Amino acid sequence: MAEPMVNLTIADGVARIELHRPHRKNAMTGPMMDQLAAAVAAASADVRVRVVLLYGSDGAFCSGLDLKEANTKPTPDWLPPSPNRSARPMWRWLGVPIR
Repeated sequence: MAEPMVNLTIADGVARIELHRPHRKNAMTGPMMDQLAAAVAAASADVRVRVVLLYGSDGAFCSGLDLKEANTKPTPDWLPPSPNRSARPMWRWLGVPIR
């Protein structure tokens, strides 16, 4: 099994979500987005969690979309349809309720 790209720990009411692809400055990929969504859902479902801390490993938060992976042919199925690839708000994609 591959090393996880997103790590979740919960302690003392704090959910810590770490982006962990240090060799690519924590650039996002489709599988990484799935892992991030799962971590957010798990933190949201845990009644002990009062705050979520999102951070990147090795001194980089996130350099954005991993263009090396995104520019493969054919286009990865995890990318939103062209030409509006960046129009989908991340909070909606993650399923975070906006109050």
